[in-house]
Amino acid sequence: MAHSHSHSHSTVDPGPPRRQLAITLTIVVLTIAAAALAAMIALWPDSDAVPRGQNPYGADGVSTVDATVTKVSPFNCHSGGAGPDGSIEIAGDCAKVTADVDGGSGTFSLDASRYKAGIEPGDKIRLIRIEPQGQEASYEFLDFKRGMPLTALALIFGVLVIAIARWRGLFAIVGIGVTLLALTKFMLPAFLAGENPLAVAVVGSTVIMLIVLYLAHGVSIRTTSALFGTLVGIAITALIGVVATDWTR
Repeated sequence: MAHSHSHSHSTVDPGPPRRQLAITLTIVVLTIAAAALAAMIALWPDSDAVPRGQNPYGADGVSTVDATVTKVSPFNCHSGGAGPDGSIEIAGDCAKVTADVDGGSGTFSLDASRYKAGIEPGDKIRLIRIEPQGQEASYEFLDFKRGMPLTALALIFGVLVIAIARWRGLFAIVGIGVTLLALTKFMLPAFLAGENPLAVAVVGSTVIMLIVLYLAHGVSIRTTSALFGTLVGIAITALIGVVATDWTR
């Protein structure tokens, strides 16, 4: 009997060693990060160049004050149908509200729609105080004070996220904070100051992605691959934006 043995050897290129690949990717990412930070510094708007709207409650004799509701007295104001300007009014009672203001007392009225939204003694609110020189102050409702409930909700949300996702959850929350900072401190002021909007959007998005992706997913070759894909997407979007806005004038 004859036995023949065939041995085939296939050579597969293993590619660069993992350590060398990691070093190369690190250098590339750091180069991109340095370029993005330099561009951000160059585009950072001068605070004097950012237009600011006038305070609508900054006129002489007009101010906003904190108050606490002490009494709510509903009354029939014949609300319903069409108002004087043709707008549809909510049907229902209006309310006269008394509030503690700076140790004193102030009153104001709420229309039916605002009264139906709910207001009761003990509510913390903000009022507009109108006090022309030599005249008694009058008050108008501005808004509820929501600082405490919103803070409590944010804390509950943060605790739940960290309890479920542990460190990943914490880093994701930090990423949200970084995004909000980039938007409110750099991108929106730069838009208002008249910087090139496309450049600001690309630079801001790049910086956000550089930080948020590594915070949310950790430092790894896989995360870096995702980052490169995201940056390519930003670049393509910017290119399409240039072509489309040019084409449509």
